[in-house]
Amino acid sequence: DDVMCTGTEETLAQCPFLGWRQHNCGSSETLGIRCVAAEGDVRLVGGPHGMEGRMQIYHNSAWGEVCDDYWLTSPYSKYNPDTACQQMGYKRGTNLGYGVYPAPSDTFVMDNVQCAGTEKRIVNCPKNAWGSEDCSASEAVGLSCSIYVAGDIRLVDGTTRNHGRVEILHNNLWGTVCDDNLESAGTTQTNFINVACRQLNYNTTGTFDLNVTGGEDPISMDDVTCTGAEAGLSACTFGGWNVHNCSHVEDSGFTCTP
Repeated sequence: DDVMCTGTEETLAQCPFLGWRQHNCGSSETLGIRCVAAEGDVRLVGGPHGMEGRMQIYHNSAWGEVCDDYWLTSPYSKYNPDTACQQMGYKRGTNLGYGVYPAPSDTFVMDNVQCAGTEKRIVNCPKNAWGSEDCSASEAVGLSCSIYVAGDIRLVDGTTRNHGRVEILHNNLWGTVCDDNLESAGTTQTNFINVACRQLNYNTTGTFDLNVTGGEDPISMDDVTCTGAEAGLSACTFGGWNVHNCSHVEDSGFTCTP
């Protein structure tokens, strides 16, 4: 109750509000909203919840079907679903296979999608011309998306999906990583990039970027040292959560190699 968002929050839970289950409301005050779609937006329909179902894309003021040609072929089997799910605000995507969520007809608006791992939106990936397809209803793309959990990382404010300032999720807040120990080329920087890019589902190579600073508090990690074998950045050695002597001009960023 009494939710007061500023507009900068990532989720409703980050907005100021009265407290969980604290309210003075009746059932007639339940909130409803309608979200407006824009060209190139994607959604999942027909599944058990909003994170799973048949993928559709918004084109020419209507929702249309997407054919699964190339979606089950490497490397597009990794990059296509990840691009689609991250466009919707999720962490990662998984193809559900042939015919799991068939389309209502044989008419598709998008076919032969071939994302390279750099695109931020499905509409920016190489593909056939709109409406050029040779698909049957059973070839509709079915996806399952996963949500971010504590210790997950993301890249933001970059020029491509595989580039940007790295942020890590801790205590339900996204925070930056200070570049102390990392700004100079060497084993420490290489190991950091290897761990982070692998955690982001890319190859374990990339390049550090000192020019994607300007994040917002908190600064979650400082003095990070990885061996290169860790499953994620939170398993690397660092000074402690939110313990640092940094400003946001020292935010870490990088580009992962697709």
